[in-house]
Amino acid sequence: MMDAHVAVDNAPCDQPRPAPVIQRVHVVRPVLHPPAMDSAPHSALIVSRSDATIRVISDLLRGGFSDITLIDLARTTPDVLERLASGGVEVVLLDVTSTADMAAEVLHRAHVQAPDVPIVLVMQEAGASVTPGQGRTPGDAQDMVVLDQLGAAMLPRVLRYAIERQRLQNTLRQLSLTDELTGLYNRTGFLALCEHHLTLAPRTRGLMIALVDVKGLRAFNDRSGWQAGNERLRAAAEVLRATFRASDVIARLGADDFAVLVLDAGEDAGVVVQRRLEAQLAMAATRAAAGAAGLELAMTLTRIEPGPPLAIDDLIERSVPGLLGRR
Repeated sequence: MMDAHVAVDNAPCDQPRPAPVIQRVHVVRPVLHPPAMDSAPHSALIVSRSDATIRVISDLLRGGFSDITLIDLARTTPDVLERLASGGVEVVLLDVTSTADMAAEVLHRAHVQAPDVPIVLVMQEAGASVTPGQGRTPGDAQDMVVLDQLGAAMLPRVLRYAIERQRLQNTLRQLSLTDELTGLYNRTGFLALCEHHLTLAPRTRGLMIALVDVKGLRAFNDRSGWQAGNERLRAAAEVLRATFRASDVIARLGADDFAVLVLDAGEDAGVVVQRRLEAQLAMAATRAAAGAAGLELAMTLTRIEPGPPLAIDDLIERSVPGLLGRR
């Protein structure tokens, strides 16, 4: 049975800690309220090849009830990814009828590149789907609407709620799936997100797992103390954030172990990642950031090839036997 918990900090269990100042601790559960529906305009990107559909949506969003601004139009997958990369898009409308041959790819790759931007599917008729046999809203989409059932007030409302739901989901994920010391995903969050992406692997150019170890952390703790060791772990986390893309899943798995699921990894991804890591380590050393002096990271890369689906813990175990048993 895999232990899903990681120590908050780097302190050895047998080392005395300062006595707490507060003797009585109250456990407070966070109360989450959906963000208030602000009146500021929101920006939308429409993905469609149908001039008629574009015209209808534009007219609806220009109505007196709308606070959604249609900022751009994309007709191909590269157009979508380029527009998302430039920023400023708060919601994507994907016309799955006119883009049937690429809708599934757009849906997944847009979600990978901009996971915080909700995607709303636009159907020409009820019962349509992104892929054959798919009769529900796909997991990467926030909502689904039927074009001929929309009114001037309904479409803006659907898009606003999609934006607010996405924000709330992001907040919930951050509360339960992050490591307190580094701010990265924790082991629970990493495994959950990886299982999701592994089911979609056949639709992408490929996935890759990077397992990263902070070299010599135990000896460093013995020389400098566990608080300095915590600074070293935070420095390692910053190097990984700078090395990998925002869409990649970066996590702290154990005391000195990190893992990254590299999404949409091309054939040269391993070489690119290795070069970036070396460059970021060199930059961290020159900045003299806390914990970065002498920081060394060892990385193991494993490409996930097409084939029968494997559980993420099996893939990690194949890469570094015994890693998931560490604490």
